[in-house]
Amino acid sequence: AETAFPNLSDLRFTHSDLDDDAAAVLAGVPALRTVRYFDVGYNRITGRGATALLCSPHLTGMAFIGLEENPVRG
Repeated sequence: AETAFPNLSDLRFTHSDLDDDAAAVLAGVPALRTVRYFDVGYNRITGRGATALLCSPHLTGMAFIGLEENPVRG
């Protein structure tokens, strides 16, 4: 993930068993700065992981984040 993805605007990690630690890693990837649609539905993300994604300085262009069926939604 250290390589730039200049045309990446849509990223989906649904049903991937991602947890808060994985969400924090994704939030720290500068190469994801062009992502506008980010779907991490159907994983194991709680408030800590969702906060990391929403507060990431690398995901400031994000227009949508899908968190369906994650514990954070419960």
